[in-house]
Amino acid sequence: LKTKHPLAKYEKRMKGAKILPLKAVLDMIHEIYEKKAIADAVDEEKGKEKDGLPGIPKMASKKCHEMVLSMIKYKDENVRIKMFLLMAGIEEREMYSPDHCNLLIEILRRLYPVYEGIREQLDDGVDNVFIPRRDAVRALTSKDAKESDPSTYKSVFTRVSTVKAFKLLLKKVQSMPGDNTKGGKLNFDHFLGSVMGLYMEERKRRDQEVRETFASTLDADGSGELSKAEFILAVKALVNDRFDGSKLEILWREAQEHQAHDTGQPKSEVTQISVDPWLLLCHRNAIYSKASDDHDYFVHDEGGMSAATMACANEHAAICSQLGEVTHARALSQLFVQQETNTRPTRFTLPRRCDQV
Repeated sequence: LKTKHPLAKYEKRMKGAKILPLKAVLDMIHEIYEKKAIADAVDEEKGKEKDGLPGIPKMASKKCHEMVLSMIKYKDENVRIKMFLLMAGIEEREMYSPDHCNLLIEILRRLYPVYEGIREQLDDGVDNVFIPRRDAVRALTSKDAKESDPSTYKSVFTRVSTVKAFKLLLKKVQSMPGDNTKGGKLNFDHFLGSVMGLYMEERKRRDQEVRETFASTLDADGSGELSKAEFILAVKALVNDRFDGSKLEILWREAQEHQAHDTGQPKSEVTQISVDPWLLLCHRNAIYSKASDDHDYFVHDEGGMSAATMACANEHAAICSQLGEVTHARALSQLFVQQETNTRPTRFTLPRRCDQV
């Protein structure tokens, strides 16, 4: 997928753009983090969706080009720059999601509740910032969470992670060697690198699951794409009716935008959604399957297709692939209606001809 990230248009060298000093680049990154933390707090208070990276649209085009080109030059020399490029989608762009940024800023806000001081806290540079171990754990789980109760954890990380993986991360943080000259405190950059590294591993594994679900269950006719009817019923089945009609329409338009961006066709002409735009939509809106026998995912209010329902859906897929879209829609509808019961969905009887459906 030709994923569009916030700084995509600034990657190509612009005439007159120069490489900035490393310190100037780091100052920009820290300032962006601070502004993002403040902006997120305001958006949460107003109940608004969080904006992208603040300050970027207001920077002169030449300045943005210089910043991005400088970051690319220094990325192998400084872990904070590499982290920013990952968060902004320049590194591993096929994995880009706004959640990268949301997770990093969530951690910073919990570590430094006075958001106006984040830039100053980070100014000492790489490997010179230290945090109490307890604060590091709370930055991952939230201040009021009980470490023994994963259901109380509140983190962007849990949207893609299994409980087991998250517990392993907490165990790793708790066993990280502290700096004896700093009272046993943890190196901030080592901590953040461990968190984001495991987060990306979990997201990649989640990617594979979404693709497999798309191919084996949602795309029952094997066309490699979802029509609008298939799309809506698939979303309903996966999120347990969390979205009403207007939200489903918004999601469809978002999927059309992703598809249009990927294929280059006008959005108005998009009538089918392929797997990559579907994947991006799932990540950005937490549209996932629930826990399975293999993966103990965190349970969120957004629901999700249960493991039992998923198994039944797989059985129906073979039948649906022989029929038209109407039967496929009916199959997904039945799965959706019976999802919260303990009964097994009834098998479909193959009609003599598709037009009898």
